[in-house]
Amino acid sequence: MYEYYIPLQQTIKNFPVMKSYQNKLDRFRSIAKKLVDEHSAEYFSNQQVYNDLGVDDTSAAYKSHLDSLSKQLEEQAQYFVMTARAGAEAIKQEISGLCRKYMDQFVQRNQPTY
Repeated sequence: MYEYYIPLQQTIKNFPVMKSYQNKLDRFRSIAKKLVDEHSAEYFSNQQVYNDLGVDDTSAAYKSHLDSLSKQLEEQAQYFVMTARAGAEAIKQEISGLCRKYMDQFVQRNQPTY
């Protein structure tokens, strides 16, 4: 039975709709990763400035970046879901999961320690 799974999976991926779906997800992943990288870099830079000024509590800056990142990811997610023609529900769920994943990634990279 397993020997049929891989060829069937490869065949399904060759359908134009599935290629489009995969391309949309890959594009969204790239955008989400770029947003996380940009916010992380800016937050890190801000932390250096705060440290130089002797400010220990950077939780407001952290929360600001987290809120901004969340809004930007939501805007991108809405755009990608609206443009999806086939499998919109699957794309919506996948993109929602990706939003959570990249929000968690930002938190893991930058969460202040108390």
